Order: sequence, then C-alpha cells, then structure tokens
Amino acid sequence: MEEDICPNGGFCTTNCPRRMDGSCALTRTKLLIYTVVVDVLAKRVYSENYMNALVFVSGPERGRAKVAVSCGRDGCHNYLYMSELQYVDFSRSFFKKYRKIAIPCCSKTCQDTLLTRLKDEIDFSDPRFNPDACIPTSTD
Repeated sequence: MEEDICPNGGFCTTNCPRRMDGSCALTRTKLLIYTVVVDVLAKRVYSENYMNALVFVSGPERGRAKVAVSCGRDGCHNYLYMSELQYVDFSRSFFKKYRKIAIPCCSKTCQDTLLTRLKDEIDFSDPRFNPDACIPTSTD
C-alpha cells in the first residue's frame, strides 16, 4: 500500500533527513518529476524537472487523481505517480503544443542515463524528426 504523506508530514524530497540516512522505507509521491525532453524544433535533448501536480490535489482525492507511469529508461521497472492530467500533458499535449517529447523517469540516475543514451542515439537529420511532417496539412 502506498502512503503519499510520510510520518514527518512532508512529501518525498531529496533533502528529507529520513531519506538521506536510509531509514525511510515508505513509497511516497515524489515532489519532482524528472524528465528527459526531446525538443524537435530546437533539435536538442535536455533534462528538465517538473513539479508533481499531485501536491496540489487534496488528500482524499489524490487516490483517484493519480496514475502509475513506468520509468522511461530501458531496463528500469520502477513506477512513478503523477496526476492523470499531467500524464496527458506529458504524453500528448506537450508534443502538440511545443513539438517536444517529455519522457518521465523515476529518479535522477535514470534521467541522467536516459539523457546520455538519447544524446548519443538521436539523429535529428532523420526525416521522422522533421516538425513539419508532424503537422497535418490541408489537401485543398
């Protein structure tokens, strides 16, 4: 069973004393969502951290509002929790609005590993990364 708020009353952050000394064994909602962003227009790959929208959802509604998302790094079997609306933004709206792909990761380590791999592997000269190919055109 997941417990969103730990006994010390705070969300899971990297500077929590219970987490830093290894005494915390709870599965908690992370305050930050680590992502690797592929910016198709600017032709670059970079890391970005987003505030988890679940921190703005009241406790009783949090269980219904959250979704489990698998880590974007190949070989990692961890999940992270975010609001359903934020998941839709990352998976669909973010690309439609900004031509960016946001890949959520479960930790800073996974984020760094995925960032390094994608920087080495993505070839922006590939026609699949042509932003104009992603925009529907009129046939009139």
